[in-house]
Amino acid sequence: MQRGPLKLKARTVIFQFSIILLLSTAPASAETLYLENGQVLRGIVVGQDRETVRFRTSNGLLTIPKTQIRRMTFDRYDPGDTEAEKEARRKSEEERRKIVEELNRELDRRREGLDKKIEEEDDRKQEERAFFQNEFLQEKERRKKEGFQRSLILPGWGQYHKNQPDRGKIYMGSFLTLLGTVLLADYVYKQSYAGYSKENNNYALFLYQRHNPIFAYSYYKKAVAERDRANQSAAIRTGALLGLGLVYVISAADARYTDPELDWLTQSPLPPQQFQIAFRYAFE
Repeated sequence: MQRGPLKLKARTVIFQFSIILLLSTAPASAETLYLENGQVLRGIVVGQDRETVRFRTSNGLLTIPKTQIRRMTFDRYDPGDTEAEKEARRKSEEERRKIVEELNRELDRRREGLDKKIEEEDDRKQEERAFFQNEFLQEKERRKKEGFQRSLILPGWGQYHKNQPDRGKIYMGSFLTLLGTVLLADYVYKQSYAGYSKENNNYALFLYQRHNPIFAYSYYKKAVAERDRANQSAAIRTGALLGLGLVYVISAADARYTDPELDWLTQSPLPPQQFQIAFRYAFE
């Protein structure tokens, strides 16, 4: 959006409008022109065109660009003026009236042009804002879906994809801890169950074949200990498996139903032009 040129044009319109007020409200008079360079001229307006004013002074006829006129003042009729001087004054008033009419038309054209440009700028800004909001919402929904899918593969991965690393660390750490617990408990369970089977067989062998109750009782105690250890490992493994399932469910639900944290300054899904629009709205 180019605000500078619009403001400059607006100041130009105000300046010209002030000249029109001076021209249109002054009585029949001689003019005093104050130029932008500080020069002051006294005389009579004898003609004008689109860009310049013809101004007669005691030194002759001058052609002055309208853009160089800072302001204009008027002196009342001199009672001693002759008919020729009065006629010259009337012609000057007619020229002044023409200048006013032309400047009014020019002001109308410029005002219409400015209004049109401002309206177009507002429409474009609204379209850009609507486009950005739509892209932002689509990106949020896309991140949610992709985060949900990734969380089904590995809890916490979806949170990382949604720019939520703290949540991702919690879910992923919980998952890895529970997975390690399951594997360790399963290993202990297998070892304990194998030991229980071995000691139970020894117990049966010494009790029924060799009729040695002392050794049989020793094997019996070892078998019971291995059995209890296997049962504990199985319980831990079951609890860890349930925990894994719970982490999967919670991580997937969190990834699907919570909004992602999008950082448009470092990772934007928009093309460069739309990203500049988003950046500008963020800091206007």
